[in-house]
Amino acid sequence: MSHPEQLASSARGWPTKGAQALSALLLAALLVFATGCQQTPAQSGAEDLTSTAQVTRGDMAEVVRLAGQVIPLDSRQLTFGTVGGAVREVLVRQGQEVEKDQELVKLDTSDLERRLYESQADLKVAEAILAEAQRAASQTDIAQAEAELASAEYALSQAKYDLELATKAGLAPLEEAVANAKAAVQEAQDQLAMMEIQLNLSSIRTLEYQQAFFQRAIRDAQTDAERKDNQEALADVERKMLQARTSRANSMQEMRDRIADMKEAQAQAEAKLERVRSGQEDPTKTLRLAQEQATAQAEAARKKLEDLRAGLDTDAIKAARTAFQAAEARVKDIEDLIAATTLRAPFSGIVFATFVTPDQTVGPSDNIIYLVDAKTLRVRAQASEMDVVRLQLGQPVRITFDTYPGLMFDGEMLELPLRGAQSQGISAFPIVTSLDPGESDIRPGMVANLRVVIGEKLDVLMVPTAAIRYQGIDTYVVLPGADGTTEQRSVEIGMNDGIMAEVLSGLSEGETVLMPLVAPTEPQYYYGR
Repeated sequence: MSHPEQLASSARGWPTKGAQALSALLLAALLVFATGCQQTPAQSGAEDLTSTAQVTRGDMAEVVRLAGQVIPLDSRQLTFGTVGGAVREVLVRQGQEVEKDQELVKLDTSDLERRLYESQADLKVAEAILAEAQRAASQTDIAQAEAELASAEYALSQAKYDLELATKAGLAPLEEAVANAKAAVQEAQDQLAMMEIQLNLSSIRTLEYQQAFFQRAIRDAQTDAERKDNQEALADVERKMLQARTSRANSMQEMRDRIADMKEAQAQAEAKLERVRSGQEDPTKTLRLAQEQATAQAEAARKKLEDLRAGLDTDAIKAARTAFQAAEARVKDIEDLIAATTLRAPFSGIVFATFVTPDQTVGPSDNIIYLVDAKTLRVRAQASEMDVVRLQLGQPVRITFDTYPGLMFDGEMLELPLRGAQSQGISAFPIVTSLDPGESDIRPGMVANLRVVIGEKLDVLMVPTAAIRYQGIDTYVVLPGADGTTEQRSVEIGMNDGIMAEVLSGLSEGETVLMPLVAPTEPQYYYGR
């Protein structure tokens, strides 16, 4: 262990003011004793006054000492949460013990009670309207529902019949569809061929003759008037010829487009036939879906008729039922708000503080009561980074209080954090232990002293930690000689409880070592390994 760790561990040996005072008293007594006996100072060169101690055998334990504070297992700032208003009654006082679900504070509910009365009246009206609507299902509604059911059942029987025919027919309808498509394509192609031979050809040919005639007439005209008349006639002929040719071209293109569509339909019919033949497609799938839809529609029509005959399902009844349910929900909401105006204890405990008085107005999130479960207590303490690695969950813990001198309470290590919090470059790890207070009046907030035994050895050589000295990284003690001289001897130190240190080698039982009456400022005290 490094010297900084030794110093920190040494400090753990004196955790309380009482222990520090006792140490000072013992040191003063040793000083008086040494002075009164006029003991010759040892010539170690480091101290002016020394005392002696013998190397002894005994039992020792290595402990981690911590200071902590008592906390309750459960404590809460209670609020109303969903409602606010004027405080009507504060039913508890500070320090009072309460049971779970006990009433603590009540708010004024006069406004909510008025709203509840109005909502209950609306609910009664909605209930009456619903009852009247349920009695009003007329014979006309029933007759209409019967007709709808008959129509749905007919559609269902037709869908079943179509599916049955398709199932029996197998591939025949598809093969017929392919044949029809081929025939239609061939017929259209024949029509196109006839159109190319006949469509508007005679008219166009006549107009072409007329065009040639008027062109010659214009050329041979003797007068301007004659030439003008022939030019107008030629223009009319050319316009008609353009119209005839355009009409022929459009008709031919329409037929070609129609043939292309027919060929596409033929290809689709052939592809569908091939998919059905190979088992990739069910030709009755569409008909099966139609039958399922018809079945669902028939069932819905049958259910509607049954509800009408029972007086439950007209549009008026649906509207009345919706209004009734809305009114019922409003009443329930207001009843819940009224219930929430009474603050109850979520667990058994002690009222540590009340923050309201009668007639005070509070909001939903305002603190009302501070409630503490003081029967189940814990102790929270801060462990250093050198201590926390030596602690384990489940370790027994001894707990003392300055309030109860001489009494020791049992506890157990319950929480060890995986990471600490940094403060001014020092890491602190919050740990939590259980606490069994027994019959003692241990209260949250009390300061507790924790002692955790992390190692124990029996019948070992021991010397006071004050006798251990350092030179660099070496550990040694000083022994008195017979002629007033001193001997410096290297020793190996083991466990340390802050007062006594285990000697692993270098000394024997009964030997005497020197201790300074003034603690050296350096090197530091050694604390275990």
